[in-house]
Amino acid sequence: MTVLRFLKKVRVRAFPCRMYFFRTHGGGEIDLILESEGGVIPVEIEKGKGREGRWLPQFRKDFAGQVPCGLEISLDAEPKVLGPAMYRVAPWMLI
Repeated sequence: MTVLRFLKKVRVRAFPCRMYFFRTHGGGEIDLILESEGGVIPVEIEKGKGREGRWLPQFRKDFAGQVPCGLEISLDAEPKVLGPAMYRVAPWMLI
């Protein structure tokens, strides 16, 4: 699943939010940020196994209180809880 396909699903389901990309001056990045009245949800999209989005925990720490959860969409890895309010899901779980 590409970022564009994910965005299309968000739009089709009429989830009211702003969407953007996030990058730090140090080179850290989050593939997609969903921002709504409920807070900010960082989304990492990974292509391979064992490549957990290392910036999710840091992003949640830096924006404490604004980030209810973090989400990693992984094409090849099994769904699992990555940490407090951080989840890995497979693309089929978003359909």
